Amino acid sequence: MLDLPRGDVREHSLPCDSVLREGQRSSIGVTGASPDANAQTLVTGTRHAPPAIRGRRVRIRYMTQTKARPPTFALFGNQLDSLPEDYVRYLTNGLRKSFDLIGTPLRFLMRTQKNPYAKK
Repeated sequence: MLDLPRGDVREHSLPCDSVLREGQRSSIGVTGASPDANAQTLVTGTRHAPPAIRGRRVRIRYMTQTKARPPTFALFGNQLDSLPEDYVRYLTNGLRKSFDLIGTPLRFLMRTQKNPYAKK
């Protein structure tokens, strides 16, 4: 049992309230009119396109939320294993700003397609 001083109760409840609020925020799904459309707008490069890797453009086809706790997003495209950490951070910050997920850890799953013309 935790013994707290008998002073002002509000003083001790403020950190707890912020922890509970962040816990609720980290377990929510991205909601809105069309969360996948908002994420797609972020991904399609209306502001910043992904950088070219070895002279080839990285194409992110789409992104969707796969889990809600913690918020996990799957990106589908080509050469995503070579995507720079800076661009992943740009996506993270854009999602946090768009969906009010400040302080919430986000996870990304990079899903690449197999080359149908590669020799087996």
